[in-house]
Amino acid sequence: MASKSLKTVPKTSVQIWQPILDKLEAKIKRACLRRDPYLEKVLDTELDYLDDEVSLANSHASFDFVSSRLRQLGNRKLVSLALPPKLTTRLNEICMRKRIVRDAFFNRLFLLLAVREHGIRWARGHGK
Repeated sequence: MASKSLKTVPKTSVQIWQPILDKLEAKIKRACLRRDPYLEKVLDTELDYLDDEVSLANSHASFDFVSSRLRQLGNRKLVSLALPPKLTTRLNEICMRKRIVRDAFFNRLFLLLAVREHGIRWARGHGK
C-alpha cells in the first residue's frame, strides 16, 4: 500500500484581537467552512482591491503609530494561518510597499468578515 505524501503549507502568524477572532471562528463554524481555505479565497480577491485602493503609501510615522497602538491592544491571540506561499508573498509585498501594518490589516479583515451586514450598513450611515 503506497502512502500519500502530505502537502505542507507554510504557516503565517498574525496577532488578532480575541473578541474579533471568537466572532469570526463562530461564524465560520456555523457556515461549516474551514478557516484557512476560506481566508485564501477572500485574500485572493481582496489583495487586488487593497493594492488598487491604497494609492499612496502610508507615512513612516503613521505606520509606527498604528504598530504601537496595536501592541497596546490587550487580549490578542497569535493565530497561525496555512496560506499558499505565493499569496503570502503577495500580501507581504503589498503591505511593505504601502506601509500597511499586516496585523492591522488582518484585524480589520477579520472584523469585516465577522460583523453582521447590518452592522456595516449602520457604521456607514453613522460614521460621519
